[in-house]
Amino acid sequence: MTRTILLATFGVWLLAVAPASAQHRVGGRGYVTFGSTTFAAANTYETLGGSGTQTGLGGGGSITGIWRGLFVDVGLSQQRIEGERVFINAGTVYRLGIPLTITERPVDVAVGWRFPTGRVSPYVGAGMTFISYKETAAFAQTGDDVSEGQSGPLITGGV
Repeated sequence: MTRTILLATFGVWLLAVAPASAQHRVGGRGYVTFGSTTFAAANTYETLGGSGTQTGLGGGGSITGIWRGLFVDVGLSQQRIEGERVFINAGTVYRLGIPLTITERPVDVAVGWRFPTGRVSPYVGAGMTFISYKETAAFAQTGDDVSEGQSGPLITGGV
């Protein structure tokens, strides 16, 4: 699924690039992100990996000046959690001693509008988030590991 997302992202980027004759207006911006995520299922993540909050590194890029303030942005990040499998019975957590790795990779694709006002440029945008979730463990039996993907709406804004 990750390859499909990356190929689709590259395809959007290719379609967004203006012809050579108009490229004097088109620009690009790259960025690196570092942030913290607090999971909605914080108790579950805390039980599995020791914390309901995780830091992550990411990056992306924007194609700007496509037409006036229009831009396309693609961002990718990753959170990786190391923990162990557990069994819960009647509210009691039993640690199984089986190492567990959870990897989440969100890919954000957005289209937006930048309002240039000098040195400060507010922007708004909307798009889609595609997330890949993988859970792997040593000694996993067939069907124990999880690999899923989901998508949802994205709204962005800032200065």
